[in-house]
Amino acid sequence: HQASAQERSGKPRERALVVVDEHDLTRKILAPYLESYLRLEKPKALQEARDFVQVMAERSGILHAQPGGYSFGDHLTVQEFLAASYLVDNLRGDSDAYRAFVCERVGQSWWQEVFLLAAGYLLSNPRQTKLFLEQELGALPGQDDVHAHGLALAGRALLEIPAARVGWHAAVRSELAQRLL
Repeated sequence: HQASAQERSGKPRERALVVVDEHDLTRKILAPYLESYLRLEKPKALQEARDFVQVMAERSGILHAQPGGYSFGDHLTVQEFLAASYLVDNLRGDSDAYRAFVCERVGQSWWQEVFLLAAGYLLSNPRQTKLFLEQELGALPGQDDVHAHGLALAGRALLEIPAARVGWHAAVRSELAQRLL
């Protein structure tokens, strides 16, 4: 591992500021989550999402008001979770564009946690988690690094899922192990 010029110079690296539009944060991310997982009616979920954003911005130090929305500062896990939920809810599908997106990012270190969180996010529907592990991450095209990274991430995600939670755990573990061989 070679140190970058910035690391050698001792100067702190600048981080890109990620700003999420308030409308997207409340209506597209939080409200649907609250509707689905807390089984709230749409108007109640939207109000709860708005209240949550306000409290988080005022009291938590996680959300920071910015022109055009909110930033997440150095809270990488929040950014990764939001990226994972966006990946699952908006990008995931049976398309060449989605597969190309995954193939391009599966070997990048920043995206690894996003893919692991996406598998966990999908656990509300275990069949979708199984498809994600076996047919998406675990079956990327080719026999190169992209394919190997996908299999490795699928295996890591499976290890984070308690075997008792899903009936297919052993079968998928065996399938992924066979593919790795």
